[in-house]
Amino acid sequence: MKVVNQIKAILAERQLTQADLAELTGLSQQVVRRLCRIETNPSLLMALKVSSALEVPLDVLYSLRHSEVQKRTTRPFPSMVGA
Repeated sequence: MKVVNQIKAILAERQLTQADLAELTGLSQQVVRRLCRIETNPSLLMALKVSSALEVPLDVLYSLRHSEVQKRTTRPFPSMVGA
């Protein structure tokens, strides 16, 4: 499952650097770089730190690729099968 994020766009819009975000979140600059390049899926704690630091709701900051959301919503959840 691929997570898409808006970190780079929000940083650019607010004229913040990756170093600024690292300082605001307490994450290392290396981790922030990897998050911005979407080289890693964040842990929930990392996602919450970034969301809080940028004052952006999680669902605005992170989302699933649209095609993957469609795939998931077209099938019933296992607990709903046969209900």
